[in-house]
Amino acid sequence: MSATLHEITTPGLTENGWITDWNAPGVVGFTKQFEDVLNGVQRMIYATETVSKQDTLNFPPVIARSVIDTTEYADSFPHLLARIKTLDEDDAPKYLKGIADGTPEDEMLETSDVVVVPAACYSLYPLVADGKVESGKMFYVAGNCFRAEASTEIGRFRSFRMHEFVYFGTLDECTTWRDRRADVAIDIFAELGMKAEKELATDPFFRPLQRVMAPSQIEQQLKYELVVPITEDRNIAIASANLHKDHLCHRFEIHGDDGGISNSTCAAFGMERVVLALIAHHGLDFDAWPPSVVDALS
Repeated sequence: MSATLHEITTPGLTENGWITDWNAPGVVGFTKQFEDVLNGVQRMIYATETVSKQDTLNFPPVIARSVIDTTEYADSFPHLLARIKTLDEDDAPKYLKGIADGTPEDEMLETSDVVVVPAACYSLYPLVADGKVESGKMFYVAGNCFRAEASTEIGRFRSFRMHEFVYFGTLDECTTWRDRRADVAIDIFAELGMKAEKELATDPFFRPLQRVMAPSQIEQQLKYELVVPITEDRNIAIASANLHKDHLCHRFEIHGDDGGISNSTCAAFGMERVVLALIAHHGLDFDAWPPSVVDALS
């Protein structure tokens, strides 16, 4: 691990060829240098499990609203979900006239049948819905996600990439797998020169629900975050290990070996955050990074 952390700011990241400037709060572009490191991290993560090519999936950044309704995501996180409104081509003349006349745009748009994906694994569950999945079945899923958190704070992007292992089994199997995957992630980050700490955590529930949901999530030890320092006084979560129990499998009618509702769990990596943490640990000049870290990424 680096003895000291390197300051990372938007000007420093842009001047050293990592990202573009913000085009909106929480939205930047990434250079080839950034992408090369991100792809190296992805290869390291993927190599820690054996997943078939058919079960390795990359999903688009939108998902059917009906799927999100089934997950009940909007019940707990209505403030994070991004809805989409669209315009039918036949209504374009009426729309343009309405805009010219000062009609509010929202009154002329229709809510789409898709929303922006808030978590990569949600796109997986419909594929195994209404069926049986054997214990130990594992998928690797990736995709672009979006959460409505407008901020120029480094690491808090609205649009970000999430890579996840998703595992199905009994509750005991899922708990054991989840705990092991947290330890494997810590080992990956150690190989990259970062000391990650495992912390009990909660999801960012809608504030009125926080007092009820967060203590229950902590009590049941459903979520761990793996955090590393990114500044001298700030840690950042770069991965998580989440036990869903039978909630999502119940919602999608996914059954296990015994015919009952299966359980599921996932280990998720925030890919941009991992790269930013690496820059904070090893510096803005990639050519000066420790050879051991560069070799691991290669």
